[in-house]
Amino acid sequence: MERKKKGKDIKRAYNVSHSYADVARNISQEKWKGPVFETKSQVLPWMANSVVGWMSEDMNFDLLCEELIKGGMSMVKVRFMGDNMVLLTPKEDVLMEDIVKLNKDWFVSVFKDVEPWYEACVADHILVWVRCYGLPIPLWTKECLTKVVGEVALVVPIDDATLSWENLEFARFQVRNLLSCEVGVLKTFRINGQVFNISLVEEEPM
Repeated sequence: MERKKKGKDIKRAYNVSHSYADVARNISQEKWKGPVFETKSQVLPWMANSVVGWMSEDMNFDLLCEELIKGGMSMVKVRFMGDNMVLLTPKEDVLMEDIVKLNKDWFVSVFKDVEPWYEACVADHILVWVRCYGLPIPLWTKECLTKVVGEVALVVPIDDATLSWENLEFARFQVRNLLSCEVGVLKTFRINGQVFNISLVEEEPM
């Protein structure tokens, strides 16, 4: 299975394991200037027997939970990790690796990639809802909103009330962006020969 990471398609075999040292080696060797501390790491048996799945583009967590039941995966507990990542843990005394191998077709159908959990595994992107003010309603299209957002984030779904012009106060859509980036912006654009002051505001999590 494949998943996109940092703009590239990376193929990984399921039995490839990762360690904190492997991840650390990929970090820039420049002298660290931020906070430094040591702390105890707690790795429990159920963590070591879990796998991480990256959901496919047309899959979300609620739909995945439904697919688990349809696919006869009631022995697997699934937990959302953020972005498009979930942690899959067997409920019974079986190896998660064996479940993946025995149900390979099912896992391929719902995940871009599945690999063993490792200590440094964490979502580096976040999904947030954004309100766009100052954009005329004829321009409430994914193409236009994508250009307004720019390279900061990726437009995912657009709110139904925006697509149907039910709420005309602002265009509302969801974006996927790096944890280190902010979507909020106040910027002037020239669109189709006209100048507009566009404001993007991230919604507070509920």
